[in-house]
Amino acid sequence: FQYSWQIRRISSLQVYSDFTPSGRKIKFTFDIKFPAINCKDISISAEDHNGAPQENVVYKIKKFPLDNKGSAISDGYYEKIGDTAKNEASLVGEKSEITAQMMLKEKGAGVLSKKGIDCGDCFGAGETSDCCNTCDEVKEKFRLKGWDFVQNDIPQCHERWIKLSEMIGQEKANERENEPKEGCSLSGYVELSKARGNVHFAPKSQGSGSEPSDPLSIIESTFQKFNTTHLIEVLRFGEDVPGIIYPLESTTRTVRDVYGMYSYFVKIVPTTFKPMYGESVTTNQYSVTEHLKHVDVGTGRGLPGIYFNYEVSTITAFIEETRVGLLKFFTSVCAIVGGLYTVIGLFDHLIGSFERKRV
Repeated sequence: FQYSWQIRRISSLQVYSDFTPSGRKIKFTFDIKFPAINCKDISISAEDHNGAPQENVVYKIKKFPLDNKGSAISDGYYEKIGDTAKNEASLVGEKSEITAQMMLKEKGAGVLSKKGIDCGDCFGAGETSDCCNTCDEVKEKFRLKGWDFVQNDIPQCHERWIKLSEMIGQEKANERENEPKEGCSLSGYVELSKARGNVHFAPKSQGSGSEPSDPLSIIESTFQKFNTTHLIEVLRFGEDVPGIIYPLESTTRTVRDVYGMYSYFVKIVPTTFKPMYGESVTTNQYSVTEHLKHVDVGTGRGLPGIYFNYEVSTITAFIEETRVGLLKFFTSVCAIVGGLYTVIGLFDHLIGSFERKRV
């Protein structure tokens, strides 16, 4: 036991400020499965903290179509980066988005639209992004504002609104049942800027061709096809180092609502690992928090997607692997033997003195 204790490997941690220039790259390695999204409908982009595409990005991304059991059904194919749409305007074009908004209003989007009812009007009592889908929710917003509440003036309190809400809920449930069973797995790496930014998986852009004749149908179809349920097999920001924990790996996030924007907020800590044998390895550890935001057609809250927003800490960790060594082992053994000899001699002396007194 003493031998194994003395020759065990010990990892010591030191922390210091990082003055490395921001030009250094971070290798984002991933393997993520989307069981409810077809490969032709999803793409990946990397952006800086201003939302602009990162420049001179080195990457290697491969897509694998999946069957309903999550197994690859082909050898896959390589995908380019930077082909995502983050909002309705980038999906169909600004002019087409305005056309789609007008079409949505014609369908009664403000109060009774089948796609817009998920975010009912709060009639000025809430924030811009707030949704009031029931009579009680509108009443509570009015109470917080100190306004008088007149039930007859609120559509959510009418029987027609309630029946339509129930009908739309059933239609959306049927849409989920009829979704295509083919999924998609994306794996590879992207070299990201060390400055704050994000890498995201979002609906594939429709391109900059001619204005579509029915932009509203394209937008609605995009929402319906993009269920952001996902399984993260691999997700790290740097080289793989034994002993480092990657909190998002082997995790699953199930989004019950088809229309969800899943955001991860990642804090990266640059780390240098010096093993007992071999060269030092520079990698990154990370911690993460997450948030799910519900989005819908015409609400201005964005498109469904999965976002990894990252920020690099100014603190760097240095982990060094060492061993106590044989010299200290022999020193410890000698100390133990010497101590035993001394204790045995003491007992011998006490027993001898006791025997002499008896005689």
